[in-house]
Amino acid sequence: MKIAVTGHTKGIGQAIYDLLGQEHDVIGYSRSNGYNINKPEIIFEEAKDFDIFINNAQSKDAQLQLFNLFWQDWRYKEKTIVNIGSSSYYPETKSKFGSYVINKQELHNRVKQACLTSMNNGNQKCRVTNIIAGWTDTDMVKMLRIFKKMDPQIVAKNVKYCIDQPQDIQIFELAIWHHPMKANLR
Repeated sequence: MKIAVTGHTKGIGQAIYDLLGQEHDVIGYSRSNGYNINKPEIIFEEAKDFDIFINNAQSKDAQLQLFNLFWQDWRYKEKTIVNIGSSSYYPETKSKFGSYVINKQELHNRVKQACLTSMNNGNQKCRVTNIIAGWTDTDMVKMLRIFKKMDPQIVAKNVKYCIDQPQDIQIFELAIWHHPMKANLR
């Protein structure tokens, strides 16, 4: 399969890129190779004929724009979109990352609205998965030392699990994070 991954040179994106690259033709889209996700049309034009789009990198509302572009083109095709979200989607987490939280929540709500409406109409062919990742050891949260963070490889393995399902199986939402009792014991 041909897979596109945004933000493929650090953290979760790099873990996904490396893992899926062992079995698939994976192309990365990051600043390091000349791409700017704030110009989503360029990434979409280059990746629209791929089989899978991993919507990982986040900047302003670019992740939402990328989802919208791929969804509009792919929803009636046997393709797969995986959005890397955040546990900040849940208001109970009381995350303090401002616009990051708002953008992740908007992405999650848009995906839910688009996919559930299409599913109820029986005309959706594109599988969409939202991975809601808890605190993961990335540059964004490296300064936080108050709890154990997941290894990005855990998120990558869960992305692989979701895309390895048969085409008629859709894991719409998968939330993963360290269990508090286990995380505090280490």
